[in-house]
Amino acid sequence: MYMAKKITLEQHDNGIKLLLTIKKDNVIEPLTGAKVLIKFRDKNTGYEFDRYATITDANNGECEYVFTAEDLAVVGAYITEVETTYSNGVVLSSYNPLIVVVREEVHNKTPK
Repeated sequence: MYMAKKITLEQHDNGIKLLLTIKKDNVIEPLTGAKVLIKFRDKNTGYEFDRYATITDANNGECEYVFTAEDLAVVGAYITEVETTYSNGVVLSSYNPLIVVVREEVHNKTPK
């Protein structure tokens, strides 16, 4: 059985990179001319957002997405889907390769 990887981020963080390698049947898929869409959906509330990844090394199937403070504004546990659309129209999808948990930002003030 396959278990999704879980990453935990803090609410309102900015600049956290998510690095992905696109594979089909455990073989790297070149991304020349492709688009990689990452879909996020909170499994409890249904809140959703989609973001395109930036392809960083097309030949080796590598891409990244950099989270913004806006992406991480809503606390929750997001299941994901990574959808790769190739220039020839073929669409490959990986459902729930990771779970992104956004936890509430808590400030512990330092006493004066």
